[in-house]
Amino acid sequence: MLAVAVTVIFAAASSASANPAGSISNSESDGFTLMSDNNYTYIEGDVSYTSTTSSFTVSWTCSIPQNMNITEWRLVYDDDGILKYIDECSPDTRSFKENVADFNIETTGEYISRFAIGFTYTDSSGIQQYGLINDYADVFTKFAKSDFCLVGSDNMYSFEYAQTLSSTGGEIEIRTASGTLVKRCDSKDSFAFPQGKAYKYRIRPYVTDSSDSIITGPWSSYRYACNPYAQIKYSSLFNGCNLKLKGVSKVQKYKVYVSTSINKRGSLTKTLTPKTGVTSTYRLNKIGKYSMKSGKRYYITIVPVISGYKSDISGIVNFYNTYY
Repeated sequence: MLAVAVTVIFAAASSASANPAGSISNSESDGFTLMSDNNYTYIEGDVSYTSTTSSFTVSWTCSIPQNMNITEWRLVYDDDGILKYIDECSPDTRSFKENVADFNIETTGEYISRFAIGFTYTDSSGIQQYGLINDYADVFTKFAKSDFCLVGSDNMYSFEYAQTLSSTGGEIEIRTASGTLVKRCDSKDSFAFPQGKAYKYRIRPYVTDSSDSIITGPWSSYRYACNPYAQIKYSSLFNGCNLKLKGVSKVQKYKVYVSTSINKRGSLTKTLTPKTGVTSTYRLNKIGKYSMKSGKRYYITIVPVISGYKSDISGIVNFYNTYY
């Protein structure tokens, strides 16, 4: 599925380097399988994980058998078959809240992709025993839409994303704006967005666990992109220009910005709504509220709007000179 897999390094340390983005919750209920040592007693329950930029919380619900006297809960993980614990709390507690600043995910050499909840209890003979809830919480923070984007030019683009608590790798899913799957690729790959078509794309983090299995986190919300270069034509006029624009399926409208600087998008001048497949002509003679002047150079940026969101790709008329 993914060309490159990245492992989470996450263990107790004195310095901080993690910076998870957003705040989400993620729980699994398909059984805890990383630690299958028969020396542990398993009880039914659900373990979940939430995260913010400064802390993360692992919480759980479970049904405790009447003959089981829980003496302590433990936040645990599996390190190549060896059960290790990170924290412990009283039997009446049902969550662990940890500061991200207490963990270093780059230098300690520990590989944690899932948290589990262990416990100690005394059996009917008064002997201390060990147990686990038969569920785990994948260590993932959901990407916010502001955490990833397209970068590039012309017809070839690549992806950039913010580092999350659990992952330095991401899987990209690209679909047409109507929902048809185009491809899935690693976030390190480049992708050509053909001109004149509207797309949506999203990202999810991934890691590999100690058995080299790829574990994926939750999908982000969609971002949108339409490369409109081939749809744009223009011709200069006295104190303005004619802009010809061909409508693209699923593009609701086009926002037109005009600037006197190539490095600035400038003021929103018009909102255009050409019909799909139809080339419409529009007269541009203003920059914001002000009239264009002859002998000036202007830069026009056309931004498609798809499903209410601005495209990550814009069409730019490099420049034009109005007639004297």
